[in-house]
Amino acid sequence: MADTRAWMVVRTFAMLEELPLPNAERQLHDTLGNHYLATDWDPVLKIVMDAENNISKALEGLNVFTLRIFGCHLTQLTLSHTPQITATPAQLSNVEKDLSAAGHHLLWMKC
Repeated sequence: MADTRAWMVVRTFAMLEELPLPNAERQLHDTLGNHYLATDWDPVLKIVMDAENNISKALEGLNVFTLRIFGCHLTQLTLSHTPQITATPAQLSNVEKDLSAAGHHLLWMKC
């Protein structure tokens, strides 16, 4: 999720009606290669699809991701931006689950 080239594909998908979803997915896969995980990018692409050709609405939703990852809006993103976080949302979710389970285990051990 921290690859600026992939976000350029997403920006094109959000702003141009000529790029259908299957082509955007293929471009993301081509850009990221083995690092492409549909589970990471499906929520991003869904934002664009749910906006139903409303570019402003799509960009507003996508900015939630790019502000968190890069510290800027999608339209301000350039290839030279570096991520502010290195973990994907799926990885962060797994870490959170592991920490929660460990906390519950510690509480159980204390009783």
